[in-house]
This record gives sequence, C-alpha cells and structure tokens, in this order.
Amino acid sequence: MKVLISNYNNNGTTESSYLNTVLNMIDCKSSIWPNNLSTYDAFDIMKPDLHITHHTLLSQDLAFYLKENKNIDLIVNITGITQDNLTHLESIFTDFGINVSFFFVNRYDHGLVSRKNNILTILPGADLFLGSEPQRYEIDYGIFVNDKSQINPIGDTYHYITNDQKIEKDADIFLPVEKLSHLYHNYNSIVIKYFDNVFPQLFFDAALKVPVYFDSPNKNELNSNLKKLLGDDSYCNLDNKDSGNISDKIKSKHTCLHRTKSLLSQLSCKDYTDKLQSIIERSVK
Repeated sequence: MKVLISNYNNNGTTESSYLNTVLNMIDCKSSIWPNNLSTYDAFDIMKPDLHITHHTLLSQDLAFYLKENKNIDLIVNITGITQDNLTHLESIFTDFGINVSFFFVNRYDHGLVSRKNNILTILPGADLFLGSEPQRYEIDYGIFVNDKSQINPIGDTYHYITNDQKIEKDADIFLPVEKLSHLYHNYNSIVIKYFDNVFPQLFFDAALKVPVYFDSPNKNELNSNLKKLLGDDSYCNLDNKDSGNISDKIKSKHTCLHRTKSLLSQLSCKDYTDKLQSIIERSVK
C-alpha cells in the first residue's frame, strides 16, 4: 500500500511524521508530501493508494485530482472543524465522487455528525521517535500554560513552558512539541494548567518520561476524559503524587504505534495491522 501524508505538523503535534514513520516500519510505502511539490506533481510522482490529510489543507486542486483518480482513498483529520463546515465539505466530496474512507478527530466528545462517513476518535499518542538529550538540570516542576492567567508558581523551582505562540513572551520556555520532548527528564514533574477537552500530544510525550499532573479548573470535563483514557479519574491529580506515574499505561496503550494501528484497523489491510501488533508487543516488554 502506498500512502501520501500531508504535512500538518505544528507546534502541538507531530502526527503526520509519526504516522509516516510507523507505516514505513511495517513496509507500507509512505511519504510526507514535499512542500515544494504541487498537488498534481506530488500525486503523479508518489502514486498513492491512500491520502491522509487535515481538513485545513484541503484544496480545490486536490478535489479535482481525486475526482479524476477514483482509485485513491482519503482519510481526513477533522479536528477543529465546525459542523457547518463539515456538512459543506461532505457535499463537495459527494458532488466530486471522492472516496472518503473515514474522518477522525483527536478528542473525545467532539459532537460532530456526518451524513455518510464514520467519524473516529484517534487521540494524539506519545511520539516514540523524538528522542531525548542528557539531563542538563533538575527542576521541581515544568508548568505548561496556554494563557497568562495560569502563570502561578508551584514548588520551589519551576519553569513556565508553552508551545502556544500567543504567550511566548510570558513563558520561560517556548518550543514546539518535537523539541519539548528533549526537556521532560530535566523536571521531577510536569503540571499542565489547562484542559480544553483535548489531551495534547505533550501530555502523552511527557507522561512516558516523568510524572504528569493536571491543575485545571475544568474538573468535571477533565475527570470524565481521564476515566475514558485511563479507566479511572483519580490519575494525574496534583494532590496525589503517586497518581502522576502513568508511564506504563502510556507505553502499553497510548503511543504513536497504537494510534497508527487504530487508523489501519478501519482499512482492509490485516497483514499490516498484524505486523504492527507484533511491533507493539515487542515495545511493551
């Protein structure tokens, strides 16, 4: 199977990259769409059977190409789309006769309704390919913030960290998620001061390495989501230091390997899912 993936990585996600890496590990021929190639050039060169993209990167050229080449299936990450825009998007796909395998979102309880296609929840996962660097310092807390109002100290030593450009000047560290992965082991704990009904990728990346806690006013939504994710809403509670140690749970169920398997399980490709399952089993030993 040949796969072409749009590069929709940003400061908060490396999903495009880790899907591409995992697919190549199981002998799919997967490529990230080069920025310097037009739609027609990219598809004519790569000749994919499947295209994975984000709704923000859909274009008129892509619609016309897929209309002319009905042997290519489409999977779209629709995280952040409105219901009106989804309805409009589906109308275009129907009018053009585009083969949509399914949509997916990176959150629970998205509230979206599709007239024709399944909408799956495929959360972010810990990116196992980001690596780390030698420990350079030891700080009590790395405090993640996405709003200036969240800047309140915890403990004796701490850094305010963000990957949100709008508060870059208010934080001690501003880095994209792929570079933040190199820092987590410098902190005894990570505290995330917000929960917007989405578990950000940084939560999974950090939890693989150090204890992680939430300190968010959205307690009801957070607890509901924690129960769905981990089976118990008592995890990641800043008042219970033991509750932040969830590395084994992340490793066993919530890495980029598991997320790629969730995606592949919706397609007719048992050979690939079996290969990936074998890699997952080896990774948790």
